[in-house]
Amino acid sequence: MHNPQELLQAAKRAVGLTYDGQFFVAERLFKQLEQHRPEFPEGLFEYGCFKLLHGDYEAGWPLFERRIEMRVYLEKIVTQIQKPYWDGRPSEKATLLIHRDMGFGDVFMAARYFLMASERLGRVLLAVPLGAGRLFQKAFPDLEVIEDGDPIPINSVDFHIHSLSLPAVFK
Repeated sequence: MHNPQELLQAAKRAVGLTYDGQFFVAERLFKQLEQHRPEFPEGLFEYGCFKLLHGDYEAGWPLFERRIEMRVYLEKIVTQIQKPYWDGRPSEKATLLIHRDMGFGDVFMAARYFLMASERLGRVLLAVPLGAGRLFQKAFPDLEVIEDGDPIPINSVDFHIHSLSLPAVFK
């Protein structure tokens, strides 16, 4: 199980086993995939989802974060921002750009962490899907909300982070 196609098939099988309730077999397969750590972030991401599903947050979040190494993430414009990825450290004068992972719901699921981030930083920019700007501005008046398509003031940003990385940052 070393070529990318075999790894992908094994990851799909492990996910299928998870959905079928065959957790023991799924975890054994995920552990085999974990041996391919550097070359197969997709499998590690899926293993992270498995761990999170079963309440093992300490092991799950670091594996879930491996998604950022996946091709689908590496090709995203926001992932290519030439600013450091925020690790949660306070910095009173820094500006953080929070952008969504993939879909519309990601920003909603991570919303509980936005104020926590703003307590650690001087300024937080929140990039949201088109049409959601007013809702988020009303919910978070202290944040600067920008919608898809609006220019992102990259020169004034010190750090950036995907919205679904916030739970890992805040443990």
